[in-house]
Amino acid sequence: MTPPPLPAWAPRRRLLPLAAALWLAVISFGVCMDHLALSHLARSTERSAPRTEVAALQRSQSDIVQQLAALKRQPEAVSRADLAIASQATDQRIAALEHAIDARASADEMTALQTRVSQVETTLIGARPKPSRSVAHRPAAHEPKAVTPPFALRGMELRGGEMFLSIAPATDAPLDQATLLRPGETTEGWQLESVDGHTATFRANGVSYPLSVPGTAP
Repeated sequence: MTPPPLPAWAPRRRLLPLAAALWLAVISFGVCMDHLALSHLARSTERSAPRTEVAALQRSQSDIVQQLAALKRQPEAVSRADLAIASQATDQRIAALEHAIDARASADEMTALQTRVSQVETTLIGARPKPSRSVAHRPAAHEPKAVTPPFALRGMELRGGEMFLSIAPATDAPLDQATLLRPGETTEGWQLESVDGHTATFRANGVSYPLSVPGTAP
């Protein structure tokens, strides 16, 4: 008797357990690989941790060294005693400066006061009535009055190298009435002092009278 034929899906059903086993093996292998990777990473982290800490410590040490060097370069701290001495010296200088300013102000005020007093004195002196100066009237120089001599001048004549003055009783008197005078001679109270060019100077009553001689160029 021939067995009945197998259905079409029978081979597939046989493969299901094999596929499941294979899939389980793959998952197990993946889990193992992940565990190994995590273990390796943990060991690597444990080995690298000390190095990181050492590097951080080295950086901290370098920072501390730099800070110490900076502190050494800074000036030394001022003590309280030094600060007190400096404060006292400053106070003394301020007091001396204030005293000098007060003295200077007093001197300036005194100078200004003296200037004002001088100005007031000058004003008072200027306000005083000045004594009137009496003008000394000098006597006017005695000027000879224009007078007419009691004779008429005719002219000059040169005789023997000496100059003579020719006079007459009147202008229209004849020539034979003319008289010659030399310097020093007197006629009718008039003394001939000098003969100079066109001028003859006579003196009468203590006064000199210059007279023009006709017929002579001025």
